[in-house]
Amino acid sequence: MLNCSVCVDSRLVTKGDIFVAIDCTSLASNVRDAINNGADIIFVDHKNRDIVGLLPDPAWMGSICYVDDIRYFASHIYRMFYRRQPGCSVAITGTNGKTSSVKFLEAIWKYCGYKSGSIGTIGISIDCNVVQYTKNTTPGPSVLYKMLDNMYERGVTNVAFEVSSHSVRQKRFSHVNIDLVAITNIAEDHIYYHKNLDDYRMSKLELLDFIGQDKYAVVSMDDERTMRDVIKRHSKVITFGICSDAYVRANNVSYDDSCVKFNLTIGDVSRYVEAPVVGEYQVKNILCACSCAIATGCKTNDVFDSIGSLPKVSGRAEFVTEHNGGKIFVDFAHNGDGLKNCLKFFRSICYGKLICVFGVSDKDYEIRCKQMADSVSEYCDYAIVTDDNIDNETKRDIIADMICRELQSEKHTYCSDRFSAIQIGVSMIGCGDILVVAGRGPEPKQLVGGVEIDFRDRDKITEIVNKLSL
Repeated sequence: MLNCSVCVDSRLVTKGDIFVAIDCTSLASNVRDAINNGADIIFVDHKNRDIVGLLPDPAWMGSICYVDDIRYFASHIYRMFYRRQPGCSVAITGTNGKTSSVKFLEAIWKYCGYKSGSIGTIGISIDCNVVQYTKNTTPGPSVLYKMLDNMYERGVTNVAFEVSSHSVRQKRFSHVNIDLVAITNIAEDHIYYHKNLDDYRMSKLELLDFIGQDKYAVVSMDDERTMRDVIKRHSKVITFGICSDAYVRANNVSYDDSCVKFNLTIGDVSRYVEAPVVGEYQVKNILCACSCAIATGCKTNDVFDSIGSLPKVSGRAEFVTEHNGGKIFVDFAHNGDGLKNCLKFFRSICYGKLICVFGVSDKDYEIRCKQMADSVSEYCDYAIVTDDNIDNETKRDIIADMICRELQSEKHTYCSDRFSAIQIGVSMIGCGDILVVAGRGPEPKQLVGGVEIDFRDRDKITEIVNKLSL
């Protein structure tokens, strides 16, 4: 370890620290704050030389150094500070299924005798126990490399990551030793950040560049376009899929509201398995995790045996409580493809009305409004449209109007306050009905008018039902 700290947040700089000035609209202000707080060395991207060149006070005794790629350099310098990493690292990306695939892989590794860990949307965990919550799906280098070093210190040998398209482009993984890359699927999403769907797709595929041709890539045969793209770029590929010729595959799938059952085949060996997880779509995530486990050295029989002890994943088709004979679930589904898979499953097990509370954030709302409204119209009997992480009222009104125009008028209502929207949904359910509160899963905060407030869907549902039960 070096005898100083490195920071990407100027507010955290203390005397003698190194500050890495990541590109942003407040770059000049951040550099000035770092100087005032006592930074000794400040690294800035070459292209920003004109912005910061005249900032330092003549009395400041530190140095400004310019680098070619500030994000790549940020990963590099944090790796210098935190050098150690677990011996096996698996990076899993895709539009949907990342969280479940990562958590299932962590659990399979643990069952097979490895000290395992994971990093993703739910947080950072060791042996399936969360040790630190994170704000982003893929933490920035200031958290990522420190946590990898900490995992090594605690004996973790195998770690699985969720990798967002943002983190690939921002080079957060540039100095992680990745042994295997898995892609669950690629569908339209995050176009607000990427130029278009092709650019988004390319950002996912670029993750393959982090591994050599001697290492495995894992991809779903159910996503034919992505499978072809992966095979073109990489020579060693393990495939998975449902009712296909994949190396790891599932057949004769059945399910209810407590488990999924299917014949699991790995290579030329098959076995009937039951997994205590909810959602038909979770079968693909189990297959992805099994593929990664096999590729990283787990024995086939151990992988088969592990399926019965897989964990329920927080916020994914998660049962919360019952009310008036109906059941209430929360789900993280927040884009068109995710919500369609979610509601298709719940429609298949619902004997009464299927009701959904959902909203669309102000990211990609032009695309998501129609896609999500179409899924709700196809599978639900009624919908309560509400807000979901919207930072201003103008966008809120635009998004609400766009969703409601896509929905059948007699099948929905709009309520901007999310708590009140959930109350409406709870009040509507009866015997055999299912209420799905979608979009946020286990997230503990909601953005309202640009301000984060404490709001976890599961907790609010429990509060509402408890009051109605008094």
